[in-house]
Amino acid sequence: MGFIVYNHYYEHGIDEKRRIMIPSQWRHKTDSEEFTMVLWKKEVTPDDELCLMMIPQGRMETVVNKLMNMPIGNPEAETLRMLLGYYSTQVEMDKTGRIIIPKDFADEAGLIDQGKLVGMVDMFAIWNPERLNRVKEKKREKAGEAYGLI
Repeated sequence: MGFIVYNHYYEHGIDEKRRIMIPSQWRHKTDSEEFTMVLWKKEVTPDDELCLMMIPQGRMETVVNKLMNMPIGNPEAETLRMLLGYYSTQVEMDKTGRIIIPKDFADEAGLIDQGKLVGMVDMFAIWNPERLNRVKEKKREKAGEAYGLI
């Protein structure tokens, strides 16, 4: 498999079976592809700022290896393991490039009939378009600090 950079953004419809199309630029040329879908809420913000973080299999292996090297008795590591275990699931892309969003995840993330897929370089997120607009403005305020990391 080649290296994929998840960049730009795409808005796609969500059908009655809660399927959403993954952009062709973000797909490997294989029959199937698996992602770890995480109900994501990193910052202490209102519940309406939840999204679905889509972590490709290779990136998730890195996360799991990092978790495995954390001490079992460490309270933060234990919390992280519990949160990632409880609020994530594996999803597989079908041959036409769609994934199915589990009902409870769709409900929590406010995904009904539209989703905005936002590239995050090594992963991507699926947002309710209205929620994304609110969050995007807050992120722009922190752009100077963020760009300072590179």
